[in-house]
Amino acid sequence: MKKWFIAFLVVIIIVAVSVYLFIPGKIEIARTAYVNAPPDVAYRNVSQESGWKRWWPAENYAYKEPRATQREEFVYDDIKYAVTSHSLGPVEIHITTNGSEFGSTLLVIPLKKDSAVLHWKCIIETGNNPIQKIKYYGESKKIERGMNNILDSLQSFLGRKENLYNILIERAKVTDTILVTSKITLDHYPTTAEVYNEINKLKQYISSQGVKETNYPMLHVLKSDSNHYETMVAIPVSRRIENNVDFVSKRMVPGNILVARVRGGRHSIEKAFAEMETYVKDHELIPPAIPFESLETDRLKEPDTTKWITRIYFPIL
Repeated sequence: MKKWFIAFLVVIIIVAVSVYLFIPGKIEIARTAYVNAPPDVAYRNVSQESGWKRWWPAENYAYKEPRATQREEFVYDDIKYAVTSHSLGPVEIHITTNGSEFGSTLLVIPLKKDSAVLHWKCIIETGNNPIQKIKYYGESKKIERGMNNILDSLQSFLGRKENLYNILIERAKVTDTILVTSKITLDHYPTTAEVYNEINKLKQYISSQGVKETNYPMLHVLKSDSNHYETMVAIPVSRRIENNVDFVSKRMVPGNILVARVRGGRHSIEKAFAEMETYVKDHELIPPAIPFESLETDRLKEPDTTKWITRIYFPIL
């Protein structure tokens, strides 16, 4: 009996020594991913729960709406993750598994205007209790797998440009360089009828000059102050024509331009322009001219705004 007891003690001692030898007092889990997205875009998607909802691994996706002071949690492989810091700098992510809680930080490191590195680090203090050390070691391996898969999902999401701005923004060259324009100032946002009244005047003048239209009518509305809206309409044409009191020919520089196709009415178009402005800021671009709408749908003939198709253009340097 004594021999069995001694053997048991030897095994316990060997296990304990092995635990202290092979499981350090501090386990550091660090994972890095390269992303083809501007650093500001990557940071927004990492630091905001609204971004997490878009790229979280779909096959294991779940989150809990916050109640009172509770954090919004995202679950992957039975481990809960929650953003605890929204300030500039490293994003703090709280990790909970099997009743244990650990802190982690995700750092967005800028490389170029359109690329960044994500570095996610979690440090687990295993303590002196051998049972706790074994438990935390097992949990660290599970957390490590989760961090790998989560970063893979984020990297894949940020690698598709259609995911970054809620609309697909393309870079192109200006092709319609000659425009005939008209301006009016109103004390209200122009109605569809008022816009097309100006467009029809332009069309009549262009026709009278024997010039060919080359693309859809264009529109730009600027709220100059609290009581006035400056409205410019334009039509691309094949050659320059003489100016008069009402109509002016303009030549656009055949440079670079951002283009996006939008379906919907005024709200959808304004949201798309806001996304383009964010794109310009993220990529540190310079707008040399005003943005504008190209009215592919005849809005007078189609009163249902959900069926309107508009291309929006944003000149850039």
